[in-house]
Amino acid sequence: MVTPDPCSGMGFPCSPQVDVAWRLEAPFAISPPAASLAPGETLSFSVAFTPPEACSYHATGACQLESGAAAICKVGGWLVGWLMGL
Repeated sequence: MVTPDPCSGMGFPCSPQVDVAWRLEAPFAISPPAASLAPGETLSFSVAFTPPEACSYHATGACQLESGAAAICKVGGWLVGWLMGL
């Protein structure tokens, strides 16, 4: 049995997978920073926030696809001084 190519009506074959890589500035980190996804597969990414001092932080994250396309997202976080014992 041959599985139909979901992109056959578009005039090109589908890639068996797509590679993605995240870039995110400190004090934010993303896990996993890179992954390969099969067609129809989903994957969750987790963002960690570890600020060196109490204040507000903002960064821009970029998810780069192997094709060169990128998805951009803004992230932010804050840490209040009393949480750090200051």
